[in-house]
Amino acid sequence: MTAGIRLLKWHHVHSAALGVTFALLAFVTLDTLTVTRYHKVAKSLLRRSEFNFDEDAALEGHPRVRDEHLQQLQNIKLLVWVMTQPDNHQTKAVHVRDTWGKRVDKLLFMSTKEDASIPTIKLNTNESRTFLWAKFKRAFKYVHQHYINDYDWFIRADDDTYLVVENLRYMLSLYDPEFPIHFGQRYTSSNPEGYMTGGAGFVISRAALRKFVEEALPDPQKCRASDIGEDDDVEVGRCLTNVGVVAGDSRDELGRGRFFYQPPADQLSYALQGNKSWEWPHSFYPPKLGPDWLSSTAISFHHLRPDQIDEMDYLLYHVRPFGVELEQPFPPVLPPDIRTVPMQVIEKFGTWT
Repeated sequence: MTAGIRLLKWHHVHSAALGVTFALLAFVTLDTLTVTRYHKVAKSLLRRSEFNFDEDAALEGHPRVRDEHLQQLQNIKLLVWVMTQPDNHQTKAVHVRDTWGKRVDKLLFMSTKEDASIPTIKLNTNESRTFLWAKFKRAFKYVHQHYINDYDWFIRADDDTYLVVENLRYMLSLYDPEFPIHFGQRYTSSNPEGYMTGGAGFVISRAALRKFVEEALPDPQKCRASDIGEDDDVEVGRCLTNVGVVAGDSRDELGRGRFFYQPPADQLSYALQGNKSWEWPHSFYPPKLGPDWLSSTAISFHHLRPDQIDEMDYLLYHVRPFGVELEQPFPPVLPPDIRTVPMQVIEKFGTWT
């Protein structure tokens, strides 16, 4: 009798567990179908609409601002080339391509193997850290040869970099691409002007790219002739200084950084550690403590895993805090280091103080 009761109880528990499992599977399936159907319906409505909606923007959480001044930022033409390698094409490069890469005017992937699925551009060099300098030079030569007159600013990023494209355009709107200047996260080195660390994103004007390729690279007195070299960012910093390209201050008006060599959580950790952090002695500008080191108009973060790149994209473009309206300042104010700002910019916009 007791055994029969136990068997009956087990039967009820087993049935309940199966019921919950099937219910969860049904919920997940229905939820997936609902989201898929929503996207199809939304796209269908957008196609039928007489209004000129941005389809991708409509499916994101944030509506695109239509302010006339901000629309002018779209006139700033950006070419980004991403340094990748064959092993990373399907694990890292695709995540850049499918997230922030969609928001630049031209996106190129530089590798040592051609891959039509990304697609990539094959560079004639060895795939090794020892030849990073060779890869860097060949990539910028390719960009100079094919695109120098088509874009205003040229950006090098890694396949584990996240770029907030709108904030980059916002910062660059102060500057003329025909002035030789470059930006990034500025570190100290034997070069008195320092260098922009490569992984955080390296931004160079059209005039600066011309000087780099046409004046610096052909002259072994100005630029390293050998292809061997791991520190491509240090090398290019030295080259640009030797041909008079200005190292610009990319910080915001409060002296907070915009380009970062590490993910947001790591950067906050370094800022909280103060002078115990490895990064502080290398920073060209005096760092700040805590969140005051990270600008609200941050542009880039480096060393992100593929899932973190997707996560950043979701948080920035899909999550909407209810009732929060963000101000859209225009034009951007000048950085604290006025010495790095061209005189015509100062005359046009004044100082930030």
